[in-house]
Amino acid sequence: MFQLQTRTPQRWLEVARALRLDAILVLRRFFVVSGITGSRDGYRVQLRDWSSAQHSHGAHIVVASHERAIAPLELRPQEPRSLLSHRPIRRDVETGDERFDAEVILNGPEAVALALLDDRIRWLVRELFVVRGRVCAGRVSVHCAYPPPSSFDDSGSPVAVTARFAEKALRLTTALAAPLDLEARLCERAAHEPHPGVRARVLMVLARSFGSGNAAREVFRDACGAGDEEVRLQAALALGVEGRSTLLEIAHRTEGDNNQAVRAITALGAHLPFEQAIAILTDSLRRSH
Repeated sequence: MFQLQTRTPQRWLEVARALRLDAILVLRRFFVVSGITGSRDGYRVQLRDWSSAQHSHGAHIVVASHERAIAPLELRPQEPRSLLSHRPIRRDVETGDERFDAEVILNGPEAVALALLDDRIRWLVRELFVVRGRVCAGRVSVHCAYPPPSSFDDSGSPVAVTARFAEKALRLTTALAAPLDLEARLCERAAHEPHPGVRARVLMVLARSFGSGNAAREVFRDACGAGDEEVRLQAALALGVEGRSTLLEIAHRTEGDNNQAVRAITALGAHLPFEQAIAILTDSLRRSH
């Protein structure tokens, strides 16, 4: 498929074949071959030797798009904070996925982030961040350490490890560089996102950005019938007058510490009928004793 004009370590050749790279160039450091760079489907893949301060060795993988810029997002792992550190962490976006938000710091336009980071991509980001992954300046970067030589097998060899994480980095770059119809993508995410916390946040952003559109309002109507109260609340709030019947249903569910009921009552304001307000208050007082 390709020919190299200079002598290159066999493992880089094997990685290039596994990734189906074209237009191969050799990378050198101090006259020693340190890696390769090549292209596939409009993406540039750079693979270099890497070693850490802990004396582990591995590969530094960088993937960028030739043909279009990837989404203007920065994603980096949440680092353990020192007890002496009081500097706040800059974070523009929380997805509503508690586990993802605890592990990843996400900065950039909120609507773009929520449109792109579906459950499949969030899982892929978390897989890459286990090996010091990062998305910054239009590139996906990964540092993957090789396992000790004594543990090498077909799936744990340096070639297999490098190819596997490079393939994941390519998948993430492809997802972040895809053409984006923001309204259509947010509608799709609001309709099909399986994580309730993320779905509620997507509904909120969709309402803020495209709330008057026919497609968005149809999504809000469907979401009013969801099983999660926060999802129903955000959908009802987005619908305005049309969502008041759903807000009334939520307002009547006062068992426990029901934050959604309180917010539904607040949103209804003067539109909460007096007799229903009395019934909600009576029921709440009865439950508290």
